[in-house]
Amino acid sequence: MHCAGSSRATPVPLIVSKHPLVADCLRGLRDSSTEPEEFRTLARNAITLLLYEATADLPVRKGTVRT
Repeated sequence: MHCAGSSRATPVPLIVSKHPLVADCLRGLRDSSTEPEEFRTLARNAITLLLYEATADLPVRKGTVRT
């Protein structure tokens, strides 16, 4: 990753998802016979799953909600 005004790249740790649904999406994304529409669907699904993993450890705020 390169920051503006920086002359050195900052190493970013690689995190590999072990989730079976992510693996299934990646299988389809790598398959040369996957049609473009299916590819886009698989990419969206993979992004959604990775987003859940990436935000799993974010702090949450406790509060009361009136319903």
